[in-house]
Amino acid sequence: MKIAFIGGFDRLYDEEGKAKSFEALGCEVLRITESSFSKEDLEKIKSWGPDLVMSAKFLIEEKLLKELFDFAKEKGIKTAAWHPDLYHFPSPVANELRLAMIANRHGLWAADYVFSPDGCSDSHKFYKRCGVNHHLIRQAPYHETVGVYSESDISDLTSRDEVPILFIGSMYNISDPFRQYMINFLQQQYGDDFLWLGQTEHQVREERLSTLISKTKIVLGESFYFPGYWSNRMYESIGRGGFVIHPYVPGIEEEFKEGDECVFYNRWDFQDLKSKIDYYLENDEKRSIISKKGMSRVKQDHTLINRCKQILEIVNETPS
Repeated sequence: MKIAFIGGFDRLYDEEGKAKSFEALGCEVLRITESSFSKEDLEKIKSWGPDLVMSAKFLIEEKLLKELFDFAKEKGIKTAAWHPDLYHFPSPVANELRLAMIANRHGLWAADYVFSPDGCSDSHKFYKRCGVNHHLIRQAPYHETVGVYSESDISDLTSRDEVPILFIGSMYNISDPFRQYMINFLQQQYGDDFLWLGQTEHQVREERLSTLISKTKIVLGESFYFPGYWSNRMYESIGRGGFVIHPYVPGIEEEFKEGDECVFYNRWDFQDLKSKIDYYLENDEKRSIISKKGMSRVKQDHTLINRCKQILEIVNETPS
């Protein structure tokens, strides 16, 4: 399959990892930079003659986007948006603009296929009512980063040879104060044994993330709460050999076996969290067994190779 991929390709964890994964599956990929998409890029796609035009968000000039979609429809070329993050989350979060984008089939929602990690039944029902051909595709790490040891310089992140407890993520507060309370609780309970990083988007990524996790006993997972959704940090951390404790989210048990590949605790029950942190801090062997099984599960079932296979199967076997 020939895929014209519009996105950002400077970093592996943006669209480059996806493009390389499609290529590993035998596809030809034409990379087009989304942020500078021009008429020349549109003509390049037309002359190349792809089987599929894909983008993360189709954030290009509206006139060019219409021309691109019109051309694809005329030539029988399928279009697909692979949105990397949670998009549709109903009340109590105010997201009227997003809902309007979906309902009006505007921008990326006009594509023949829309792939995203929105795993809630309410989301699926809403997409269906709006005529959006949505399919659940979970997030995932690039396969060559799974289980790979790194000795990158992380002296600017920590001077410790061993990090007892680690959390990586910004301090958002979108009608969900849980993360703020969690971080405050951990700082009060564990002091310097708790390391919080990732306040900026690119602070800990790729090789540096692998090195950091190799020095960490417990990695705490957390993402904006929405049934059927969890962030890519879950796969990234476990895939790099991290022992992860994550608040339970409905559906997450379908991805990882609790107590076997990671550990869950009851959201907002910080005493439950503390008891599990304290227990596993003292049980190195059990942590090691769980982290190895988790890493093996990611390598087998949860890499971008797996996700790209899913997309190719959907595009080749289901109508647009």
